[in-house]
Amino acid sequence: MIKQICIENYKSIQELKIELGRVTVFIGENGCGKTNILEAIALSSAAASDKLDNEFLASRGIRVTEPQFMRSAFNIDNLNKEIKISLQFHPDKIFTFDLQHYSKPYSSWVSSILSNQKIPVQIPSKSTNLMYEDVGELKEIFPYQLILKFLLETDKDILTLKSFLIFSPENTSLRIFSQEGQIQPLGIKGEGLFKLLTVLNLEENQGKLQEIKEKMQLIDWFEDLAIPHNLSPTERIIKIKDKYLASELDYFNQNSSNEGFLFLLFYFCLFISYKMENPKQNASRPTSPETLAATSTARTPTPHHPLTTTGAGTSRQAAGQTPQTRSPCQCRKSYYPRRYSHPYLHATWQYTLASGGFLSRRRLGFGGLGCSR
Repeated sequence: MIKQICIENYKSIQELKIELGRVTVFIGENGCGKTNILEAIALSSAAASDKLDNEFLASRGIRVTEPQFMRSAFNIDNLNKEIKISLQFHPDKIFTFDLQHYSKPYSSWVSSILSNQKIPVQIPSKSTNLMYEDVGELKEIFPYQLILKFLLETDKDILTLKSFLIFSPENTSLRIFSQEGQIQPLGIKGEGLFKLLTVLNLEENQGKLQEIKEKMQLIDWFEDLAIPHNLSPTERIIKIKDKYLASELDYFNQNSSNEGFLFLLFYFCLFISYKMENPKQNASRPTSPETLAATSTARTPTPHHPLTTTGAGTSRQAAGQTPQTRSPCQCRKSYYPRRYSHPYLHATWQYTLASGGFLSRRRLGFGGLGCSR
């Protein structure tokens, strides 16, 4: 969870530091910059995902405009300065995103990312102890961008940040049940609500649909909602029951409901469906220790990567023997059964991306360049 955010030179925000809680509510006049705080978080989310083209920014809920107006224009000197957004998850985990745009035709924003995050490094000979090495120390072994890529792909808080969106549902999209778009299950303007309701209407999801109906009791007149079974592929209609209408009257559809009903329906579907399990994700990730161990010990091809090696016994090579080709690392309880080695170390050390975001290492040989580790 983000504990503190610092924003510099973004739209109406020249400089701001704000503490955040589990639930934070911004209250202020129109145009005072409430949404800009949310947009700054969304911008850092796009930077963490390396998706800074305008179409990706807009799909996250950012109001994209000319580069000079994305910066704080109160001072003319700010128009060429970078935007800086710093997110603190806890005191020893701060990610800072510096974003720059050079105002060239068809160009996009570019970002550089800094972090004070420490990476746990496990030494097998002392398996009960963990040694924490910061990014600066690991830069002696790995290129900084590789370390940063590791952090951005494994850190739990960053993975959550990447999914940050600003939802601002529109009455029209909700009333006509706009078709789902690029972001699923729900788009930032309310797209895809009807499809999500049909998914929730499946037998295995009836519990969640019932939970939504119970929450909708906040509206005094609401009694029930249902999806007709005889709809054509192009029809998007739900039936809504008003408890105060005569019992002889049939359900009415969403076109006759008020805006408050549609907005509540959207947000309850958003919050409750968020807890739905993703079958595809569950199928690719082991769920039990036994399955995890079995999966991680399977031999898999090493992907093509300039810093990924299949290993070579450099001590054998130094002794004039044929280098031994090693299979990819069989890392126990690891979602990432691959090993990363700096090419200049000649596989002297083997680093493994292990479960829980650990880098584990073991000595492969004594050949190659000198290494103090």
